[in-house]
Order: sequence, then structure tokens, then C-alpha cells
Amino acid sequence: MKFKRKNLLLLTIDAFRLDHLSYTGYKKKTTPYLDKLCRKGFFFNQMIVNGPCTPPSFSSMFTSTYPFHQGGYSPLPHNKTTLAEVLKSHGYKTVAIHSTPLLSRFYGYDRGFDIFYDGMMSKDDSSIKKTLLNRFIDKGSLLNDAMNFLQSLNIPKRLQYYVQVAFYTKFIQRKEYYENAKTLLQKAFRWMKKYKSKQNKKPYFLWVHLMEPHDPYFPYNRFLKKVKARGLTIDEIEYIREHPEYMEILREYKMVNKLIDLYDAEIRYLDARLRRFFRKLNRKNRKWLKNTLTVITADHGEEFLDHGMFGHQAQLYDEILRVPLIFISNRLKKIKSKRFGKDKKKNSIRNIVNMRDFSPTILELLGLPQEENFDGSSFANFIFSPRKKEDDLIENGVFSETYHKNKVTRFSSSQRDSTIGRIISYRTPKYKYIIDEESMKEELYDLENDPSEKSNIVKKHPDLASKFKSKIIKHLKQSKKKNLKEIVEKKKISQAIGKIKINI
Repeated sequence: MKFKRKNLLLLTIDAFRLDHLSYTGYKKKTTPYLDKLCRKGFFFNQMIVNGPCTPPSFSSMFTSTYPFHQGGYSPLPHNKTTLAEVLKSHGYKTVAIHSTPLLSRFYGYDRGFDIFYDGMMSKDDSSIKKTLLNRFIDKGSLLNDAMNFLQSLNIPKRLQYYVQVAFYTKFIQRKEYYENAKTLLQKAFRWMKKYKSKQNKKPYFLWVHLMEPHDPYFPYNRFLKKVKARGLTIDEIEYIREHPEYMEILREYKMVNKLIDLYDAEIRYLDARLRRFFRKLNRKNRKWLKNTLTVITADHGEEFLDHGMFGHQAQLYDEILRVPLIFISNRLKKIKSKRFGKDKKKNSIRNIVNMRDFSPTILELLGLPQEENFDGSSFANFIFSPRKKEDDLIENGVFSETYHKNKVTRFSSSQRDSTIGRIISYRTPKYKYIIDEESMKEELYDLENDPSEKSNIVKKHPDLASKFKSKIIKHLKQSKKKNLKEIVEKKKISQAIGKIKINI
């Protein structure tokens, strides 16, 4: 089924793990407004990203390809068409608003956009780095000298920690890391207001990427109260973020829950800003979203010692890979009513989907033809049809990929060697298999009985692990072929591609 939708509003949220959305049953009321949007539209609770951080996730989202299939993590593959380029070719006005260096013009994310705001000063490397330095904290040599002195006193670690925090916050200037949701959503609203005032008949694609709840966590006090935060101050967490060795203190003194409180308060702040934004758009004299497909999702989740780490490191567990996905439009509202009746709670789609298939799905929902250069396929059929029983658990799976932490080069304009230090997972509705290509460590989890992925059953089910491993080997062979194809294209001998025999 296809239907035309004039406009596309895409809101992406950084570092938003699915299980901290209160609609999923989370113990805190973090997202009262997003919960309403979930009930209003179609909510996918098995959206899996193809990498644990921003570059691979957005690359998969916008070019419909796996990260290793395009040679690495960044920048956007030059030989792949982006969603913005496709929509622009169909007559869309394309606009992007964010303040994230990893999604900047420097990495090619401006391709296909008529208007592209990323907070960067220019496209050259030195300018990007200067902008980053201006945003992040200048620690200074004075602090380092003070730290060395305190460590030499052999005072208890916890006391040492609080003394250093006090010194840090008194003498070190704190600056804004990213533009907050209020600022970016105001920019989006002003653009829409200006665009509507000109009575443009041209459809638009507006993408806004919001950094809350990505660290560093700077929530306002009133949102800390709303999630009943337990007291780790912003100054303390800022200090901890700058000095990872103090993560051990967090573990030792059970302060992780306080860190989670700050994260949840950031989510509650974001929820409030989204509520204000949508209410302004939907006023009676405006109703600007009447002919618009609105999509809300995230690029990855966040870990809080679930598997021994903080943030979104080189790991492939569900707290990082599983994110919310919401589709909202008037047309979808009618389909939902027809499919589920008046029961607003029956709108969660449990089929497993992934970011590689995101752009093809958008094209189908907009009534546009599929892009030949996209590797993925649309999962819009899960919206239109009841969930089918997925009997073949081996075949119905998705891949996620990453490098070892010490082998990821974030701020590089060149493609990385995609054969060093890789970790790959294959996830089905029931199982997840993970293999570290360097150490050959294997993990297998029964997600139905062990959703937290704590019990590795690879030794109990060697035959099943072997089947998953063969799927990953085949996947990596395809990656190697695609990377070789790109090299050939770069050398301008693409006419020879079809004749090359690749031995892997």
C-alpha cells in the first residue's frame, strides 16, 4: 500500500535507549508527551541500529547500507545516494538543523540539503577542530598540577574525589557542548513559519537532530525533581566525564543510579521541549503537520555499567542498539484505527527492523519509487499488515557492526581499514550472536529468557552458534566485495568491475 505525504519531518535523538522511554514500562515518568505520540502513531519496539555510535548509525539510516559495506564509519560513502538527495530529486525542499560535529559538512552530511545548519564555521578540517575546542572545556595545566598533588597525599579516594571536584568547578570554566533542544527546535519552527508564510507548494524534508540526552548531562533542577533524582551534582558528573579513572569510584560507592538520574532528567527536559514544539505547530490557526509524515527515532542508546562500561562504546548489546521508532500522520492514524480499533495501546509493532531499511521505508510511506542505490528494503508492510509469525529465526535477523574502541578514528576524513578489530552481531527475534573477529570470542544470548544478555549460552548451543557464525562470514565477504568495488570506482575503471573475480 502506498500513499502520498507532502512533507517529511524527521526528529532524531542522540543516545536515547529504548527502555528509558516510559511508554515501554520504565519505572520513571521520563516521557509523558512522547508516550502520547506513541499512542497516536505506530511504535516499533524492535528497531535495531547497525552500529553503537553516531557515524555508523546515520550512515546506515541515510544511505541504506551496512557500515562495513561502505568501507568504515565516516564520512558518508561518496558512492552512495543519500535520502536527502533522493527527496531533492523528487522536488522536495531539504533542510537540516543540528549542532553535532560528527554529522557536519566535514563528513558529507550536507549532501542533498538546500539548507544545512550544523554549527560549524566552514568545511575545512582546521575550522571544525577550532569549533570543537571552543565547545569543550579547557582543563588547563593548573588542574593537572593540583590533581598530581592530591594523589600524592594518599588520602582516601572518595575524599580525594570530592576535593578535586570542588577545585575543578571553582577554577575551570564550563562551556556549552552542543546547542540544546530549545535552541534547535526554535530554529526549526522559525524556518517552518517563514516557509509557510511564502505559501510554498513544494513539499519539504526537515531533519532536526537533538543532542539530549547525550552526555555531558546538564539538566535543569526542575527536571531533576520530576524524575526524583538522588543527588549527584552536575559539577561532579562533569568532573567524572573528564577523568575516566574515577569511574571506579562510581562503581565502588554505588553512584551509578545518580548518573542515570541525570540522564533521565535530560530525557524529561527533551520531552518538554518536544511538547512545546508540537503544540506550536498544531495550533488551530496553523495545523502545519496536517499533510506531514512525522518520524521520531534515535541513533543509538546508552550504557550504564550494563555490561561493564559507560556511554556508547564498542559493544553490541541492546542497551546501545535498541532505540525507539515512531511514525505519525493523519493517514497512518486511519490505518491504525482500522487495524486496532479504539484500543490505543495496541499500536506496538514487534517485528525486528533495522536502520539500513529506514530510508526505503520512508520512500514507500511517501509514495515515492525506491532508490536503486539503496541496499535495504522497506518494512512499511509491518504497518499495513498484522504481525506474521516468524518461524525461521535464523533468517530473520539484522547485523550490527563496530570496531574495538582503541581502533576507531572519529575525526578523520578518510575511510578506515575495515578489516581490523571488528566486532559483529547478528540478531534475530529470539537470539543474538556476537563475535570478536580479533580474539574470536563468541557470545550467544536467548533474548526471550535473558533480555539483559547476561548469560552466554554459546557453549550450550554450538550448532546454533555455528549457523550464526556462517551468516556473519557471508556478510563479511559481501563487505569485502563492496569495498573492493568502491576502490575500483575511485580509480575510474568501473567498466572492469563485472569482470573481476574476487577470492576471499
